[in-house]
Amino acid sequence: MHWIDTIDLAYYTLRISMGKRKRERRPEMWVTTTDLPTTASHPFYARLNQLLAEHHFDDFVEGQCRSSDPIGVD
Repeated sequence: MHWIDTIDLAYYTLRISMGKRKRERRPEMWVTTTDLPTTASHPFYARLNQLLAEHHFDDFVEGQCRSSDPIGVD
């Protein structure tokens, strides 16, 4: 009998895997944007936004750009 015939083939052919430890599940991390802290805006940009709103700048720009949209796209 040859020495290779005495080797346990199951030892070399069976897949052996490491077990996984059961751990406590962490709670889902979900933060809504309203819960995030806000920083104080610079006075320049606060005043700029106020002026743009008073003069309906957003409506003007949207009106100027709308004509380039394909038909059916809002």
